[in-house]
This record gives sequence, structure tokens and C-alpha cells, in this order.
Amino acid sequence: MQPKANVVIITNTLPQLSDRNAVEAAIKSALAEQPGEWRVMLMEPHNASYWTVTITDERGQTWNHRFDGPAEQTAHHIEETIRSALPSPPGMANSGFPKAFVSYSTSERSVSAQVKSSLEELGLRPFLAHEHINVSEEWRSRLIVELGACEVFVPVFSAAFLRSEWAPQEVGFIASRPEVLVVPLSIDGTMPGGFISHLQGKQIPTSGVTTETILDPLARRFPRLALPRQVRIVAKAASFRHAEETMEALVPLFQLLTSEEAQELAAASAENGQIWSAFLCRTKYLPEFLRQHASNISHETRRKLEFQIVNDRWYDAEARNADA
Repeated sequence: MQPKANVVIITNTLPQLSDRNAVEAAIKSALAEQPGEWRVMLMEPHNASYWTVTITDERGQTWNHRFDGPAEQTAHHIEETIRSALPSPPGMANSGFPKAFVSYSTSERSVSAQVKSSLEELGLRPFLAHEHINVSEEWRSRLIVELGACEVFVPVFSAAFLRSEWAPQEVGFIASRPEVLVVPLSIDGTMPGGFISHLQGKQIPTSGVTTETILDPLARRFPRLALPRQVRIVAKAASFRHAEETMEALVPLFQLLTSEEAQELAAASAENGQIWSAFLCRTKYLPEFLRQHASNISHETRRKLEFQIVNDRWYDAEARNADA
């Protein structure tokens, strides 16, 4: 088991500060999974409405943050900001929640927000500069910290991306970290160049970014993180079209499913008529799934699912009696 952090907090905040204890607890919680010695300076400048937090690890590396106003001074916000800024704890790269850096033009924040949401649905911790960096914070130093800590890098290419002051530099930085998974996306057909020109960018559908857009590379790098989440997304399909779109993304990944994940997908498909009765699911996707995973699915679930996709009707009491 990884040893927990030893955190020493030094502060000039007044003892009667109503939420000081909560703030200190939030800082310690954010550092809890980080091993080693940590020194924290929590400062409230005289007659100022903001707090500054300086975090230093045992190697002398420092992270600085400023929290302005009530909304940014809640314990939850402070904990999430600090946790996001720090590298993933050792040993957590594949079994925990990997950090992802989304690189984009600020003129296309709506698309980057879709990328963020999809990454979160698949179990990652995405960083977006305009959401996570305070106006008063030093952008360059924070970006370097985040780029150095991420395990996944998602550049959202466009003509505006290439004109951006920061985005192309972020690509250059990440090129020096070959261990990082790079998932290039494109809004307008602009494709990766320079240091990552060897990578094939994926065109973002007109309907926007969903988990299906980014699933394949993430599931191959983090299968036990991404695949169970996509299975649960399929299970909640509320229309034929949604079932087909979410299931199609899983087809090339069927071979990576564990027996438990296969059983979960089979059971969900058998219970949700929007899945088993969707034309492409019934005629193409589910037959292939059953071909690969028949031995991993319970007899009852397999019999029910096979009956429904062959006959395009529910496996009801009449069908069960006929089987008997």
C-alpha cells in the first residue's frame, strides 16, 4: 500500500475564520493519495478578499494557487483545484482516474466542454485551462504542470487552433512525452501536423463529441476504466438510434471485454428493447457479440437474447414454455 502524505500546513489566517478547518481538511484530502512530505502555506493577505495557497513537495517543486471570492473559497472547490493540478499518485496511472489535458482554441469552448464531459463519462479527469486556471494565476506555470502530469492529451484541431498562441506550443510540449496517449480530434478538417503529423485525427461529427468519438483509443489504453462505463451507457439507451451508436463503438472492442462485462452487456441488451430490437444491433452487432462471448454469458441470458434478436419479439412466457 502506498504511504499517505505527511502534510504540514502553515497559515496566517485567523483562528476564528469560520471555514478555516474545512479548508485545511480539503487541502489534506487533496494531498491524501500523494506520498511523501508536503508543506502548505495558506495565506490571507491583510484586508484582501482572496487566499493564496503554496504547496511544496519534498523535492522542492512548488504549486501556487489563488482563490478569489466566496465561490472559489469553498472547501470543495479548493480540494478539486489542488487535486487537478497535482500529478497522479504513483501506481494510480492505470487503476485510478488518469488525468487528461484538453488543448483547444478559446474560441471553441463549447466543443472543448463536450470533450471534457465525454472524458469524465469514461472515467478520466480532464483539465481545461479556461475552467481550471484563475484569471490572476500564472498561466504558463500552471500549463506546464498540467502538461507534465497528464496521461492523455486531446488536441481539438481547427483553423483557430493553429492561430492560437498556446495550443500549438502545448502540442510541442507533449511531443517530448512519448508515453502520453494523444487523441487528436478535428472540428473543421484541420489535421495534426508538426511533431504529431504521424497521428490520424478524427473528425468530430456534426452532432458533437460523445464518448463514442473518443472511446477506441481510451479503451485500448485503459480498458478496465473505459469499457465498463461504455457498457453502462449502452444499457441506458433510450432510442434505437442511440442504442446503435453506442453499441457500434463497442464492436471493435468486444474482444477486450471481461466475462463479467460481457454478461453485464448481454443482460442489459436483453432487458432493453431499444437495444435488442434496434435493426443494426439485432442483425449485426449483437450476433457478433454473441459469437465472441457466448461462453461468458449465462445460459438463461443467452437464450433470452438469442430468441429476441432472431424473432424480433420479447422472450415471454409463451416462448419459455415452448423452450421447455
